[in-house]
Amino acid sequence: WRAIDKNTRGWFEKGRKNESDSVEDEDDDWEEMKIRLNTSGPIYGIEESSMPIASALMVFGSFASSLPSIAHFVTSWVDLAVDSLKLQSGRMIRRAAASLACGILCRARDDLNVGVFDLVNEISGDVEGRNLRLISSLRSACSGGWGGGVSKGLGDGGEGRDEGVRVRCKEAIGFWEEIENAGGWKVG
Repeated sequence: WRAIDKNTRGWFEKGRKNESDSVEDEDDDWEEMKIRLNTSGPIYGIEESSMPIASALMVFGSFASSLPSIAHFVTSWVDLAVDSLKLQSGRMIRRAAASLACGILCRARDDLNVGVFDLVNEISGDVEGRNLRLISSLRSACSGGWGGGVSKGLGDGGEGRDEGVRVRCKEAIGFWEEIENAGGWKVG
């Protein structure tokens, strides 16, 4: 697992320049790195069995941004993203779960910005605090916690940290915080 993580990290960081390079070079580097992160990196033979689940999660994430209304599905999708981030060890599944959470929160933020509260109310309207479980899962996954990867020594220094998961979680956390700052989450 460490070899996979090391090779993948190198694939994402390929082309990084020295710290002394100009700001324009940093912007170009960020764009290239973003493209590399969005392509999910190489897939290794040991990971092929998790691809059907990861693909399904990615389809749900695409639905989140393209269907006219997702309020009916959103609670199940949030639970699916939370459970996948907590319980799955496969990089591809965790990346797809973070992408699903990102898609849901981006859509909720966009809806909130035009005065539609359906998604935010669905996500935060239950007594179990679904929105709080989601942000907790995202923060933990961003820092390398949860998921079976912790016990298998995946990631930087054996902490279960995957750059693809971290970047997607960080983006989703940004959307969650935008909703919070706009007063969208119900205070329970």
